[in-house]
Amino acid sequence: MILIHKTYEVYTQESIEAGESDDAGFVFENESLTFRELVSAMQEHQNPSCYPARGEAREWLSSYPEEDFRTGDTRTESIHYSMDNPERNKKYWKKAMKVAGIIKS
Repeated sequence: MILIHKTYEVYTQESIEAGESDDAGFVFENESLTFRELVSAMQEHQNPSCYPARGEAREWLSSYPEEDFRTGDTRTESIHYSMDNPERNKKYWKKAMKVAGIIKS
């Protein structure tokens, strides 16, 4: 089992102009996922925090922004490797990124 965090950021038209999110926080912390569930979560969050992605534990993956057409607000969610994992679990983060197609080779 691998522990991850999921965060969110919401941008309004005003906050986009200011360059900061209007609202941000945790969806959950230290959620325990199987390797298969982690790969699935990564496939839903295809945007790595740095290019090219290397699969390091400090990298996170973000979803594509979802727009609320009524308000114009945009929400993005990100998954993060939890540093509460045992040291040996870091290799699974990178392996899952490879299986999800985020890292080539």
